[in-house]
Amino acid sequence: STEKWIVACAGFHDGPPEGNEDEIYKTIYAPAREKHFPYFEAALTKSTTGWYAGTSEPTHADVAIAEFLEFVSKLDKNADKLFEGFPLMEAQFKKFFELPAIKKRVAERPDAPY
Repeated sequence: STEKWIVACAGFHDGPPEGNEDEIYKTIYAPAREKHFPYFEAALTKSTTGWYAGTSEPTHADVAIAEFLEFVSKLDKNADKLFEGFPLMEAQFKKFFELPAIKKRVAERPDAPY
């Protein structure tokens, strides 16, 4: 589970994190990314609209995935490589955050580390 990596990076713990952040990244987060991102990329391959469900508008799936990836990208020191090898996921992510209502909300919300 990537939870251990998130806990270590974001400081969501009641004491020292279990394990070294870099080691957790290599042994938990990176393998999870490699295991799960192909599933999401494949779902987008089947979509003619660029949204996960193939609908004309984003669904809850698009919102949940984009929001989680935004959260992860703020913690990931290699965020510039987050979508490496997954161009459809990157396109969906950018498309989501270019939606006028989302763009407005992001511009207006308080700045937070995650």
